[in-house]
Amino acid sequence: MKYLGLIVMSAIILAACGKYEKPFISFRSPEKRITGKIWETKKIINKEGQSIDQVETLELKIEGSDSTFIRIFNGTDTITGRWRWREALKGKWDKQILVLMPTGQNRNLFDIRTLTNKKMELIDRDGPSTAFNEYFFESK
Repeated sequence: MKYLGLIVMSAIILAACGKYEKPFISFRSPEKRITGKIWETKKIINKEGQSIDQVETLELKIEGSDSTFIRIFNGTDTITGRWRWREALKGKWDKQILVLMPTGQNRNLFDIRTLTNKKMELIDRDGPSTAFNEYFFESK
């Protein structure tokens, strides 16, 4: 009986472990951590390792069965569209890859490195001029 309790506790801990570098354990789903707040960049690093001077906010929402986003650059330029997770095998979703689908533009893939309630780190996988940029966001 003692070993059964230990096995059950180990299974619960492993099931709750996050896929991202941080947090190791989270009891909130990625959807709950990523939505319901406005994310603001604290820094952006390009693929050469240089800091980019740009303020960006990103708001991800789930409204019924529709997932939308609003992305604002330097307080003026706004891009809106839909978002989702990347498809994986056997009808599952890869919740380590965020897909932004701006209205009238090509989609962008972002690797999620860190996702907590207050911090999010993304790596742009395929932006035409922003591929491999690293975005460090904090929630407002």
